[in-house]
Amino acid sequence: MSTPREHHLKYFRQAAKEKQHLDGSQLKVVNKGLKRIKVQGMQAGKPLTGNLAGCREIKHRDLGIRIIFRKDPSLNKVIDIVGIGKREDKIVYKEARHRIDHHSPTSDVDDSH
Repeated sequence: MSTPREHHLKYFRQAAKEKQHLDGSQLKVVNKGLKRIKVQGMQAGKPLTGNLAGCREIKHRDLGIRIIFRKDPSLNKVIDIVGIGKREDKIVYKEARHRIDHHSPTSDVDDSH
């Protein structure tokens, strides 16, 4: 159960699937990043620019994994997890833009770790 100070995380369906496909060492590091987002909200990570302006990312350089997230446009204290993936060929960024344009986050994906 989250404390009142923490943000609630909602995942785009594909981002939830990306999280499920991480191996144990990747999941451990990503969960730390997700916890940081829950506590710090939009103060966590670094702001993105260009067609992902308004989004932020947390980088895990050693694993090459990025977590792309944004403030939910309609709900206070809710952060949308847009994508979790490798930076290779900027795929995680392209997919994040596509999801924002064509999909909405779902609230039926559990954000517990």
